[in-house]
Amino acid sequence: MLERALGEIPGFVNVGELIDLYRRTAAQDERCGCGEAFALCPFWTRVGDRAFGGWPEEKLTATHLLQARVARQRRVPRLLAMPLAGRRFRADVAAYGASYAGLYRAIAAEASAAGVVDASKWPVQALALARAGLDVRVIHLVRDVRGVAYSLGKRDVSRPHAVREADVMSHLSPAVAAARWVAVQSQAGLLRRCGLPVTRMRYEEFVRHPREAVEAALAGIGLAAPRGHLAHLGDGRLVLGTSHGLSGNPSRFRGNNAARRRDLARQHVPARPSRRHGDRPAPHAALRSHGRGQHSQEKRCQ
Repeated sequence: MLERALGEIPGFVNVGELIDLYRRTAAQDERCGCGEAFALCPFWTRVGDRAFGGWPEEKLTATHLLQARVARQRRVPRLLAMPLAGRRFRADVAAYGASYAGLYRAIAAEASAAGVVDASKWPVQALALARAGLDVRVIHLVRDVRGVAYSLGKRDVSRPHAVREADVMSHLSPAVAAARWVAVQSQAGLLRRCGLPVTRMRYEEFVRHPREAVEAALAGIGLAAPRGHLAHLGDGRLVLGTSHGLSGNPSRFRGNNAARRRDLARQHVPARPSRRHGDRPAPHAALRSHGRGQHSQEKRCQ
């Protein structure tokens, strides 16, 4: 919802989780937020023509391979020590950044926008693009880890953007979800150390006061929007139009008016699991020490 809310601001366009474009969306012809398959969406067809003269398979494959070489979790140390990284790695980062730079320019031109809202979740993606020279600004949206674990633990949730009916969203155990949450918080803390404009927004604050939260987040990354451009962020509802977001949350296929609701997921993941004498701890117990997202581990960026 945050991505779509930002995309409604004049001068911005939201595109979903663009990190999936080269590795899954185009190859599997998944549905755009407008409802059309990727290959049939007029917006993405025109973007592809502007950026690459279409969507040639060799371009998609080459960028996907570059993504594996520079924008995976295991590449974070080399990105942090970029001046000391090998020549081949630096060349791969530059080529990866050039591919995304061309794509962002085409999206902005097609949408007559000055900024592209990319909802990709992995901090390593932002770091790789910044190392390639792109102007990347990060809104780090933090949700209570118990809500994240509950959401990621759901089974048999269909992927409405997939064309194959049997496709379902991936799910994680509470322990794995918590470990991933901690890793992302730690990496997000590194981005600021590396010179990227980063601001943190709490999920619960966005739900309670969306307009104020968005105003503060934009100011935190050196941007601003007149109050009149935030009229779609009201009390009780967000007025969101159809967008061309790729991948990401299934909510982008729902109607234009999105009701806000308090995050009740934590009710399903108790902070203090009950334990009878002799019982083993409940599986959610591992989540307790990271319940609020305020303890990101940071390292120095060289």
